[in-house]
Amino acid sequence: MIRKVLRFVVGALAFVGLLNIGLWAHARFSGETPEYVTDLPSPDGQYKAVLATWGGGGAISPYCYERLTVVSVKASQEEMIASDNMVFESECTTGGSPSITWQGNDTLQVGFALSESYAAPSTIKFRRKDASGRIAIKFEILR
Repeated sequence: MIRKVLRFVVGALAFVGLLNIGLWAHARFSGETPEYVTDLPSPDGQYKAVLATWGGGGAISPYCYERLTVVSVKASQEEMIASDNMVFESECTTGGSPSITWQGNDTLQVGFALSESYAAPSTIKFRRKDASGRIAIKFEILR
């Protein structure tokens, strides 16, 4: 009797886990629109830094990640959030949204904090230049 109950509980937990992984993967890779999008134009008005945030999953399997892109001011919504234009991407567990500052027309300063309280590893992606090769990206770890 106890074996049957234990087998049922393990099976139910495995099902819930697989369901959550499927929902997370669908949301992460389906091209879903972000929940928040903010942009900061360059001083000369030719480019903009766009920070998009995706989140969801509920209490059982929450997820959150941010992507910073640099695009022309004439870029479409799809181009603004496309991974091809990414210069910074991380899970939201890195200690809050990155600080973004233009240092002239061709240099973007990105500051971010690493969370010391989060126990799981976090993936952070960087690029030193934007997709056009015209904008230099500088990174700073904030405390």
